[in-house]
Amino acid sequence: MSSRENQSTSARSKDFKKSVDSEVCRRKREELSTTIRKSAREESILKRRNINAPVAATSSGKIEIPEHYKQQFDQFEAGTLEIKLKNLENLKKSLYSNEESLVYLALIQFRKILSLDKNPPINEVVECDIAPKLIELVQCKNAQVQMEAAWALTNIASGENCCKYLVDIGLIPALIYVISDPNATHDVIEQCIWAISNIAGDHHSYRDMLLRLGVLPIIVKISESIDPSKNGLLQTCVWTISNLCRGAKPHAEFEYTSKCLPFLIKLLVESDVVEILSEICWTISYLCDGPDYKIRAVVETGIVPRLVDLLGSEESQVYTPALRAIGNILTGDAESAQRAIDADVVPILGSLIEYDHTDKPLYRKSIRKESCWALSNITAGEKHQIQKVVEDQITMLNLSKVLKYDDAEVRKEAIYAFCNATNGSRNAVSMLVNKYKAIRTIKSALISSLDLGIKRNCLEALLNIIEVGEIHATKSGVNPYIEKMVEADLECVLNDLSFGNNESIISKADKILSYLDDADEKELEDSENNEPNINFAINSSSSSSSNWDI
Repeated sequence: MSSRENQSTSARSKDFKKSVDSEVCRRKREELSTTIRKSAREESILKRRNINAPVAATSSGKIEIPEHYKQQFDQFEAGTLEIKLKNLENLKKSLYSNEESLVYLALIQFRKILSLDKNPPINEVVECDIAPKLIELVQCKNAQVQMEAAWALTNIASGENCCKYLVDIGLIPALIYVISDPNATHDVIEQCIWAISNIAGDHHSYRDMLLRLGVLPIIVKISESIDPSKNGLLQTCVWTISNLCRGAKPHAEFEYTSKCLPFLIKLLVESDVVEILSEICWTISYLCDGPDYKIRAVVETGIVPRLVDLLGSEESQVYTPALRAIGNILTGDAESAQRAIDADVVPILGSLIEYDHTDKPLYRKSIRKESCWALSNITAGEKHQIQKVVEDQITMLNLSKVLKYDDAEVRKEAIYAFCNATNGSRNAVSMLVNKYKAIRTIKSALISSLDLGIKRNCLEALLNIIEVGEIHATKSGVNPYIEKMVEADLECVLNDLSFGNNESIISKADKILSYLDDADEKELEDSENNEPNINFAINSSSSSSSNWDI
């Protein structure tokens, strides 16, 4: 290599990224607009009780209903909704009666009106001003009355803008009182916990209020004492814990939510109920969404291998939130990410972006996108972590198919995973370039993507590849990867980028072009130096016998 070339290489070498900065490269959840949780799941947060659900049994003695009252309320129930709404005031009078049977029958009718599948008249019932009476009744000693009152309150809490009203008139302390009562029946406790879940899911301020009032430890304690036969109550408790931990703007205070971790981890290992596993995985995903200290707290419970195991579940309801939890863990520090890698997460992530023999993806778009995002956070890690991905041939082949066939949103995450991997070892870069055609892949991404972040990442990847090639050049005098860039006709794409408007992209494109230009100049010099010396010595004696035709 000439002295000029040595100077040029030395001056430019300082511009290379010497090692990957995991804290910068790993992209947190806010940068990924994946709506992996479907709208049906979101709507269930404010789900009302179905009208056909069984009424609780009572430990206080069954309420005796006089026949004439029964007939009267049967007649009311047989009427149309319009007639019922006109008679709400009369129904309210029964609710405020001193006769327990009338109160109970009125509660049933209010609950049924509030439980209509379509457009229940929640606002009309609220305007009757019965909520304070319901809160009073939910704290009484008759389990049947408590159940109906709690049920009606749960349905009111599901109404738009109704939670604030209920919170303002004191519903939360009343519900906490009931679930803390050792004499309350399981059915009443479950219904009150359901109401708490509706409130927690309505607004982060109510969620935070519930947490500060200590409701989470109470629900955990209830959950730990549940008889295995009471699976419905356990599911409701786990779902409510999930709602109490849910929310990113702002996050629930980890000081409170972390207290449920031991219980959740134990249950995740022991349970085989799909709904319970699903809710726990969602909850863990919330708990490790954010700063590294939260992720470390989750990882240190030892739960990562179980989460990775659940990634292989046949149930979408399970592997979807497990993927979200693992994805969040991989945004943490190198040690947290390593726990997932040690649990063999790479091949499972690779399988989630798999295509069949007709090049059709096996999993839905949101799963493929999330899996590529998770892989990109592994390849944003340390060199030995990157090596785990690059050496997994099936994962890399599936990633290549994503880059070739998939939707633009999925390809975006895949190209991040691919480009980040160029920060790996010399062996990793060699495999990327020679086995997985990295340069042509990156070129395609530069042409097809309008995303400046993608373009910037692609150019940084090319510079990383060149850096490794320069190490080869110190021995052979030739950077083999620059030759491949020339063969791929990368210069045209780079020239277009160098005339753009983004200074960072222009700078990187120009830097790569300077390497390609140097390679062209060197090739020209070498070709000139290798030409044979031909002396055309023409004198008077030889000119007459020249074979040249002029």
